[in-house]
Amino acid sequence: MGNQTLTSFSQNPSPNPANPTAQTDDSRQKTQNIALAEPNNDVISMEKTSGNEGLKEKGKRISDCMLEQYFGTAAGVGIGLAVGLQRRNVKPFLIIATCGSLMDYVHGYVGPCSGLIEDYNAAKRSMESEQKSN
Repeated sequence: MGNQTLTSFSQNPSPNPANPTAQTDDSRQKTQNIALAEPNNDVISMEKTSGNEGLKEKGKRISDCMLEQYFGTAAGVGIGLAVGLQRRNVKPFLIIATCGSLMDYVHGYVGPCSGLIEDYNAAKRSMESEQKSN
């Protein structure tokens, strides 16, 4: 049982139709297609690319993941609003709402988004080492 991973590699076609064997650096970019077979036989397909586009995609996924962490901000605004209205001062509201936002950031960084961040950093180091070797 569990997830099964099916992996296939392909190379992008040549951008020059007159000479189909000619390839530029951009067309040499490899694409890895991954299909995850879920226990209920649904197939989830993802495409991972290497290079700058791959880093941009990974960065976008990290941003999306970090922006999904909103519970602390919502709780901070709610609690801060109640405390601020009770004390008739805006300072508690600002402090508690800011603490809630920071809590969301830390939770996302060390929790659900940590794998994406590690993957991004590894891809960035790999790309930098390739550029140094060339």
